[in-house]
Amino acid sequence: MPEIADLGVKQVVPREVIDTLEAYPKIPTLKEFYGRMKTLGYTGSQSDFMVGKLSRKELYALEDLEGVGVDASSGYIINFYKPLKNYILLDAKNFIMAEQNRISIVCTFSVDTDTERSHTPLTCEIASHTSVKKKSMGGIDRVIGELEDFVDSALSYYFNEAIADIVIKEGVEYLSERPIDEVNYPEMKIYLSYANPGIKPRVIKKTYSEFAGDLKEHPWREHMKKGGRERKIKEFV
Repeated sequence: MPEIADLGVKQVVPREVIDTLEAYPKIPTLKEFYGRMKTLGYTGSQSDFMVGKLSRKELYALEDLEGVGVDASSGYIINFYKPLKNYILLDAKNFIMAEQNRISIVCTFSVDTDTERSHTPLTCEIASHTSVKKKSMGGIDRVIGELEDFVDSALSYYFNEAIADIVIKEGVEYLSERPIDEVNYPEMKIYLSYANPGIKPRVIKKTYSEFAGDLKEHPWREHMKKGGRERKIKEFV
């Protein structure tokens, strides 16, 4: 038997259920309506209740959802809702726990310095993040690619290209709760904590705009090859 949320609580159901409920005024008899709903698993009283939920706009079609991932803030499942281009959080019963215009994306990385190309022992923990709105999974995947490129570029610039070559992607998190230092796409932000043996850990925090400013003001750093022209950052990744 289908789970039914209380009045006032939105939920997701198959489109066939919504189509049948919308057709209710045109169905010749109540018996025929109940018969159609019974094939979908609903009793007569449940069918009446679902008519009320439809009139209150508390039913979303399952087919209009695109899964994003688990919300690291709450444990609910984040879905992109195509008709409104927003994000909804679902529990295990497909009840809608929240609706949001934005979600945050956090990519985490680490650096393994066990390599011949890295002559100085280094420990790095890196995170890049941004918040997005109105993006389906295709758009979100492209944003994740830009967050990864930002990390590669920043590591090449603030350290060297050998470090960027050995960075390990740890994972991606989606957050319904906005971080304190939230930035909205196309702006992005990187948090880079690093340490050498015997040296107190240090942190680099930069938005992409700040990084671009550093790159413009100092197109090369001491570890970069100097020559008759400025080296573009893409030459280091």
